[in-house]
Amino acid sequence: MMEKFFSVQSMISEIDLMDEVTFDNTYQNLFDLSDSLKMERKKNKEIRILKTEINNLKESLENEKKERSISEQEIILNNKNQSFKILDILDNIARLEFELDKKDIKSENSLKNATSKSSKKVSSDDNLLLNDGLKEKSNQKLDDENVKENLKNLDQDLQLFSEQLFYEIDNLFENN
Repeated sequence: MMEKFFSVQSMISEIDLMDEVTFDNTYQNLFDLSDSLKMERKKNKEIRILKTEINNLKESLENEKKERSISEQEIILNNKNQSFKILDILDNIARLEFELDKKDIKSENSLKNATSKSSKKVSSDDNLLLNDGLKEKSNQKLDDENVKENLKNLDQDLQLFSEQLFYEIDNLFENN
């Protein structure tokens, strides 16, 4: 740029010594030089604009990567939480099944006791015990039904959680 300025300065000093044809040529050279300087400035301005746009695009890309990373981490955390919930549900199901098995064994034992007592001579005390055994058996059936209902509800919850988990996993793979 400075070279062009000094070349223009030297041309101006030579103008005084020139004739008309040389002056016209020099004028045309100066005009061409001015045009080339304008074009160079325009190119520099365009380059600065392009650099600014490139920097803005880089920044937006970085922000998008950060947001995607954060959302992926949230999805992974949600999936872990859902996995823990599913494990809790499975533990509850196993515990309820164990309790149900224990109650079935108790109810079989009480039924055997009640039948063996009824085969003996029935006395008033035996009748009371038999009635108590029948009441206990009906209560046991109600408890068993409640446990089965709880198992059914837990199984439905487990299915919902697993569907949601697979949905989230599918979304995670689709986003990548």
